[in-house]
Amino acid sequence: MRRGICVMMICLFLPYVTSAQSEDEIDKIAAFSGGSSEEEISSEEFELLQDALRHPLKVNLLSRSRLVSSGLLTAYQAASLIDYRRRFGNVLSFAELAMVDGFGQHYVEVLKPFISLDIGGQDALSAAGMKKVYNELSIRGGYRYAVDEQDWQYGLKYGLDASRFRLSFGASRSRTAKTGAPSYYTGSFSYDFKRIDARVILGDYNARFGQGLLAWNGSFMNPLTSPSGFMKKLSGITPVRSFTGSVANTGIASEFSVGRFSITAAYALSGQKLANVRRLGRLGSVGLTTVHDEVWKSAVDAAISIKGVNFFGETAYDWNEYSAAFVAGTDFSPHEDLRVASLLSWAQTKQWQAAFSGDWLYSNQHKGSLSFASEFLYHLTPKDESARYSIQLKSQLRWEYKVLEQLTLRIRLSDRFRTWGLRHRTELRMEASVPLKSWLLHTRVHVLKSRNHSALAYVDASYKTSPITLHLRAGLFCVDSWDDRIYVYEYDAPGSFNVPAYYGRGIWTASVLSWKLSSVLRLYVRGSYICYPLMSVEKKKPGKAELKLQTVFKF
Repeated sequence: MRRGICVMMICLFLPYVTSAQSEDEIDKIAAFSGGSSEEEISSEEFELLQDALRHPLKVNLLSRSRLVSSGLLTAYQAASLIDYRRRFGNVLSFAELAMVDGFGQHYVEVLKPFISLDIGGQDALSAAGMKKVYNELSIRGGYRYAVDEQDWQYGLKYGLDASRFRLSFGASRSRTAKTGAPSYYTGSFSYDFKRIDARVILGDYNARFGQGLLAWNGSFMNPLTSPSGFMKKLSGITPVRSFTGSVANTGIASEFSVGRFSITAAYALSGQKLANVRRLGRLGSVGLTTVHDEVWKSAVDAAISIKGVNFFGETAYDWNEYSAAFVAGTDFSPHEDLRVASLLSWAQTKQWQAAFSGDWLYSNQHKGSLSFASEFLYHLTPKDESARYSIQLKSQLRWEYKVLEQLTLRIRLSDRFRTWGLRHRTELRMEASVPLKSWLLHTRVHVLKSRNHSALAYVDASYKTSPITLHLRAGLFCVDSWDDRIYVYEYDAPGSFNVPAYYGRGIWTASVLSWKLSSVLRLYVRGSYICYPLMSVEKKKPGKAELKLQTVFKF
């Protein structure tokens, strides 16, 4: 009991000391992924984009395979960029990049934070520092205390980057493990050949092709709320660098390019075999993928850009069930300040899906934006035995406006109707951000009507200096039904994606410390405490306190 009280006191006093993931960083990741909020991003995608923010992709220096495997560019965009570099030299500005086929102003705006326009050619990699060896070691541990339970976790991750190869390994223990041994192990080695555009990976790897109908390991939360999120950006095979690697394939994979063709082959220890052949043309790319994992499945995908209009799609076929699935969509800009996207799909689970979305920038100097989205699902197999079919309709309207130089407002109104279960779910989310010199104040109010009326609100205060940054959060919630739970993204150390669901009646506080102790060492400390004083005695839940430590060595 005494130890638990100490942990809770640390968590309560941490807000007076220090933070890690900044508000600006979260906004950039959400904008690129196409989600209307950080809660709609998958943990794998978040970790990939967070790493890209801190190590921008050098688009003037890297090969086509490295550009595609970054997950930031499509195969067509990478080929188009390589062709542009051969004909005109390096891209010198983001305005110039927007004129390269397959990019455009809208996409470059969201891509800008993740890339670098370092000048050089393939023979100047050493001058650009590409042959330097980078090492990064992360060690973390966490302890959580509650009246009726105590648990702990730890993790270790190491990565090495050189000009042609990457090495990484990791291990971690989950909270629910019954022993102190690691629950997960992960590791990979990848090498990019110099004379040919080829790559080989040993160990854990991700394989992502087409629009994800057949080969897309790793979760992908596609909210279809912004045009940026409609088309998946395939990345081929990529090495895994995480604490767990729980969604990765383990085995050997290779890919190489011959002229306009790219060929990939992979074999996983689970028995899965994968092959992909892709052709890059003047207008886009077409690929054929075959996977054998107990049964044979095949897919054909394409992504084409014609005069600024992007078309994408994929058709998959299961040779055992004799069933097919497809997805097709498009996105384009009818006006320089407007971008729209649409999608239609048929799943092997006998489900139709149709969606539409648009982003409109307005006012002088783009002080405001208006986004709208709708999604329709039609299930041929009823979700309710009393119905002949089941449908779901989701719609969302987002408005953002810079009222003053120091005040930005965001409002999101969404509604979901379905013919089974809880038929209606209506949400209103309001946010305001105010920068004050070195401080950033942010508040969110979230109200919801589904099974019952629910509400959540919190206030953030962030302060950034060198070498310490500070993030504070305090909030309260009133959610009487688990069906009405509200998810909230919580700031954490790099590599940790924390989106808990809030349920019950209570309050919470959290703080994250990011302290650069030296040029090679950074320390992260996160403390949080949640309690439920507003609940009735018979329903009252025990409070929980948590302390997490993480150190990152870069050398």
